[in-house]
Amino acid sequence: YIPLIVDICCKLVEERGLEYTGIYRVPGNNAAISSMQEELNKGMADIDIQDDKWRDLNVISSLLKSFFRKLPEPLFTNDKYADFIEANRKEDPLDRLKTLKRLIHDLPEHHYETLKFLSAHLKTVAENSEKNKMEPRNLAIVFGPTLVRTSEDNMTHMVTHMPDQYKIVETLIQHHDWFFTEEGVEEPL
Repeated sequence: YIPLIVDICCKLVEERGLEYTGIYRVPGNNAAISSMQEELNKGMADIDIQDDKWRDLNVISSLLKSFFRKLPEPLFTNDKYADFIEANRKEDPLDRLKTLKRLIHDLPEHHYETLKFLSAHLKTVAENSEKNKMEPRNLAIVFGPTLVRTSEDNMTHMVTHMPDQYKIVETLIQHHDWFFTEEGVEEPL
């Protein structure tokens, strides 16, 4: 269920970049990113991740962010977007978490599995924040607007929903294990 590009980029970051300061924050070279996107679009059979161009962590991390930004249907689907924003704004913290979890479990299977995989990866990155300086909040600032968005470019939403986008992704990273277990498991901490 996990797109190969997501799998490869996350694994490379985990192998080589967990101690890299500012991983995901520093953009990679645009020409290199475009070149790798073209290569990936031609098919995965000819890709050699030992090649030097797969060494630049900023390019790999930017490639991953670009993939999610360019998805025609965001991970948090268009039809559920408003529900996620509304759930995030619930006053009661427990109700907020339970509603977010229900919405996540209602996502289409490929979206759910990809989100589960990506948030586990981001949790791993955050667990190394002493070295890489990327706490859940920093990762959420980078990934929030890329993951939690609608397909149409609505500037009002982009501005007014930005804090919600950050908070949803930060919460996913902080409570990953609870969000991605089956229903009926104990309350979140």
